[in-house]
Amino acid sequence: MSVLREQLVRKALAALSEIADECGVEPARKSLTLRFLLMFTFVEGGADPKQKWIWDSFWEAATRSKSKAPQDEYIRGRDARSALDSICRESGYQPDVDFLSHLRKQREKL
Repeated sequence: MSVLREQLVRKALAALSEIADECGVEPARKSLTLRFLLMFTFVEGGADPKQKWIWDSFWEAATRSKSKAPQDEYIRGRDARSALDSICRESGYQPDVDFLSHLRKQREKL
């Protein structure tokens, strides 16, 4: 993978990380930007149709409407972060503490 391509993947993962962190409080908007980030990371992750459910899970979790169910915010955020961990793995990055910290630092630069 070229250096530029790797930087783009990491920036896309950083943007998804930000969405995953924020969607607990307020569901993410169903936007073209979110669709692009998911599509881009899916393609960079190998575009295996058998693994597409991971990206679908992120979309469903992050954009899930608010409800009055107990712990709704916690569950939405947890599910989005869980899907993000899988997206990172499929994209070739181990979602350990160091890498997730790196993504947070990347977000500050965006």
